[in-house]
Amino acid sequence: MEPQSDIPIFYLGWALADASRFDDALDHFARALGRSPDSLPALKAQLLLHMGLIEQRAGRPAAAEARFRQALGVDPEHPVVLIRLGTALLHRGETAEAQRLLEGAAQVGPRWGVYDAGELREAVARIPAGAGVVRGRLAHALAGLLRRHRQLE
Repeated sequence: MEPQSDIPIFYLGWALADASRFDDALDHFARALGRSPDSLPALKAQLLLHMGLIEQRAGRPAAAEARFRQALGVDPEHPVVLIRLGTALLHRGETAEAQRLLEGAAQVGPRWGVYDAGELREAVARIPAGAGVVRGRLAHALAGLLRRHRQLE
C-alpha cells in the first residue's frame, strides 16, 4: 500500500465509529477529505456522506444533515446522498423537500451501483406509505438496478 493512501484512514475511521469514538472517526474522514483533490468530486461527496452517517450514529441529526448538504454541494446527483438526506428530512417532517430529493435519486438511475442497491432497498422501506408516488418511483429504480446487475452476472 502506498504511504500516502487514504484507505487506512477510511477503514480506521469506520473502526473508530464502530467503537463509538465518533469524533475521532470524523477527524480521520476530515483528513482524507482534506487530501482529496477537487478534481474528484465524487470522492469528496462520498467522504462527506460517510461523515454524515457517522454524525447520525452519534445522534447528531442536524450535523448529519449539514454533511449531506455539503456532499450535495460537491456532487448534486450523488444518489445515496440524495436518499440519506431525503429520508432524514422525512423523519423531521420536511416532506416537500424530502420528496424532491428522493425523486431526484430515482431519476439518476444510470449512476447506481451495487452498493446503492442496498441504499435504495432501505430507502423504499423507510418511506411512509403516504408518500406512495415517491416510494413507487424508488421501487421502480430499484427493480431496474437489480435487473441490470442480474444481466451482468
